[in-house]
Amino acid sequence: MKIFSGLITLIFYSNLYATNPNLGSHDHGIVKLSISVENKNIIIELDSPAVSVLGFEYLPKSPLDSKVFKDAKQLWTKDIFQLIELDKNRYCSIVSATFVQVVDEKETNESQKLIKDLNKKNSGVHSDIQARASLKCLQNPEASSVQLNLFKYFKFIKSIILEVNSTQMKSYKISMTPFKLTI
Repeated sequence: MKIFSGLITLIFYSNLYATNPNLGSHDHGIVKLSISVENKNIIIELDSPAVSVLGFEYLPKSPLDSKVFKDAKQLWTKDIFQLIELDKNRYCSIVSATFVQVVDEKETNESQKLIKDLNKKNSGVHSDIQARASLKCLQNPEASSVQLNLFKYFKFIKSIILEVNSTQMKSYKISMTPFKLTI
């Protein structure tokens, strides 16, 4: 099932880019979210320009930047159920979670040479947030409700492209909050 889900995800995103060339992996405000369900396990993956989640793309420099990153990471890795509410009767818990800001090294080195003061600290830098959470539920989560609250916590998100891999694949484009669905 995992190989099948991965293949479906690859096909989904390939078709998405083929049909909409303007929807690249780095469109500000666009977040790609994937929820895969297999038995009692849920894998949630988020891929987004850093500015959509953090409000900036450069590596955190100031204490405020560091706090913004730390708070976003904390939400994803420790409090993901605030961002993505699952049916409490399924008794899900976090097995593992990662939240990483990925910056192209070449771009960062070149951009950092141009950055002279705080007013220019985001000039030319592009980075992404790649986050993943693995959840284990005591009850099978299939056919349960999910509420997405990402817009509430990440104010720079304009829309979410959501793919749900369970017994049947579902795709959504979401531009409102809260958004409820059944997995």
